[in-house]
Amino acid sequence: MSVGLLTTDELAFTALTGLDGAGELTVACTIKVASSVAGADFVSKWNASTNRNFKVYLSGATIRLAVQPDSNNIYIEGAASTTLTANTLYRIVARWWGTPNMDFWINGVQDAGTLVLNQGSGVALKSVTGTAYIGRNSEDSKNAVDGDYSEIAIWNTKLPDSVAKAISFGASPDIHRRGGLFYLRATSVDRLVDEWGRTPITNSGGTTKAHPAVKDAPFVWNTPGLWGRRTYFFPTVATGGGLSIPVAMASYRQRRVA
Repeated sequence: MSVGLLTTDELAFTALTGLDGAGELTVACTIKVASSVAGADFVSKWNASTNRNFKVYLSGATIRLAVQPDSNNIYIEGAASTTLTANTLYRIVARWWGTPNMDFWINGVQDAGTLVLNQGSGVALKSVTGTAYIGRNSEDSKNAVDGDYSEIAIWNTKLPDSVAKAISFGASPDIHRRGGLFYLRATSVDRLVDEWGRTPITNSGGTTKAHPAVKDAPFVWNTPGLWGRRTYFFPTVATGGGLSIPVAMASYRQRRVA
């Protein structure tokens, strides 16, 4: 199952203090877009003008990531080249590291995107209080991107390319816990659990929907010549190929999601 959010529906949670002063950020979110591309926000902690960390949102049908670094009211924003279409599943990973570096991984493909706003030279996220949102951000008066949400995760680090690719390819964000602050599988509205930070989550309007399949990595082997590393292989049945990812064993955990 996943959580369906439309227009004014939202999941709200506090904390995320681990983002305060962070010089890197990664946000992952899986969404099956509704029958029309509508709304603005996916995941955000973007409230009053002086109380903002980040937001992953839509401008038109284009995915964007915005951050507010340091103490000044300056913004850095990148736009993916990928545009969303209705009734389509998207696995999105958005990354920021320093200024002004941003990119996206969408459905297993890197999207370098374009820097559309760079107002300053801040290199660390601002320390803020307030609430974070999945779907509608009522404090910022932005509606949810209409669709079914699942596998939402937030890290205070830039995920390695191989991990970002794997998650956008369909692996669970739970394969990488280093720097992880928040992870919600969103299997149903009756089980809204932040499995990493144990942050309480409040549901306003969300409904239970079908959860997309999460790819497991059934084939795991030690990487020759690399002590303490393994390779995960995610098979692609349709093409007969797959995705091989060497990873640091201490940072990763495999977990099957039905």
